[in-house]
Amino acid sequence: MWAKYELGKRVSENDPRTQAPATRNIFASGSPTSIARLQERGVRFIACMRAIRRLSGELATATNPADQVRAELVANLLPGVTPVPALIVAVNRAQEAGLTYVYLG
Repeated sequence: MWAKYELGKRVSENDPRTQAPATRNIFASGSPTSIARLQERGVRFIACMRAIRRLSGELATATNPADQVRAELVANLLPGVTPVPALIVAVNRAQEAGLTYVYLG
């Protein structure tokens, strides 16, 4: 997805190996703070379907409509990432259950 939709260029994220816009998910694995490593430690990741829907509309073309882009993005989420209807609702429910949300961006 990163190469096909030029996501690294879109979000101004360079690949540390090439110093060019990332054409792979540089957060997926490899470093101690990668998604895979954090999942091994029990961290759970969720993906906001509202955000995916918006992004799909932005990435859509005449030959690749938004619904197809959305289906493709969801089908290619990293293993163990759970799509949720709206992130804000998921965060509120997690807090109600006693979990803490910390924004690191």
